[in-house]
Amino acid sequence: MDRAGILEFFKKHEFEPKLPQADAFAAQPANQATWKGHHYEHFPAKGPWDRARDFAASRTHNGRKGYLATVTSKGEGEFVRQLAGESFWLGASDSGVEGDWRWVQGPERDTLFWRGIGTQGSAQEGSFAGWRAHEPNNADGVKDEDCATMGPSGEWNDVPCTQFTGLVVEYGDEPIPHQPEEEGVSKQEL
Repeated sequence: MDRAGILEFFKKHEFEPKLPQADAFAAQPANQATWKGHHYEHFPAKGPWDRARDFAASRTHNGRKGYLATVTSKGEGEFVRQLAGESFWLGASDSGVEGDWRWVQGPERDTLFWRGIGTQGSAQEGSFAGWRAHEPNNADGVKDEDCATMGPSGEWNDVPCTQFTGLVVEYGDEPIPHQPEEEGVSKQEL
């Protein structure tokens, strides 16, 4: 996606740029780095979870599709926390079944990593989860908190998916699907 496309995406989906000029944000991510073969980009623009998820899915890096960060270890969590330095969306939701937290994009798509609410919940099958104490709690039943964020401290919180926060795009082991050549015509002939 080129610079104009990124600007149009954020304008269309009502992201609120954190930086004074949307152009400065759209030109490059604020920070980017690689850890254990995965590349990460931090975008400080603020928007709802579904728009952040769609934006991440529209990104590519070195032949890999982007997705909202899926933090599957303490080391990865610390790395991404330092990269962003502020709250950002994680690629996790329990919108399918309340209390069943799954990664929704990337190579971990559909992986159940947490089941339950607050102190009654637990990580599943050796999965990592970095919830803040008493989280996820669905705001004690008052709100529908189906999306996860990581805060500046590195702890996770469940929040309404309509909340506006930044995002980290991860590029891991999910390659862009190969587009087959037209039958009888090679790309060189086109």
